[in-house]
Amino acid sequence: MKTMDKLFTVSLSLISITSLITAVSGLIGIPLQPLALRIIGAVSLVSLPVLIYSTVKSMQEKLAAAKKLAGNTKAVPAKAESAPQQPEPAAAEPAPPKRTGGKKATGGNGKQKSKNKRKRK
Repeated sequence: MKTMDKLFTVSLSLISITSLITAVSGLIGIPLQPLALRIIGAVSLVSLPVLIYSTVKSMQEKLAAAKKLAGNTKAVPAKAESAPQQPEPAAAEPAPPKRTGGKKATGGNGKQKSKNKRKRK
């Protein structure tokens, strides 16, 4: 097993254990000692950056291996099937002309809305 895989496994295990201890004690209602809480927090704070570092490094190694593998193969790229051509959308239709004549808009009951409202005293 590679070093990064070991780091990943150990840090993920530590984070899992500390999370389980905290969750179970909270669900059961058993208060943890302040010293125990500090130790659990310190272990979590140290494990998290190690987990991130090991994950990023292993992903970089996998990407480099994939690029190297892709560079060594001399495969002929498959011809892309041409998708059926869709006609271009027609030019936008002109907006309909505005109504200039006719009745004014009403409030729904057939009466015109008054613009002047009476002021209350």
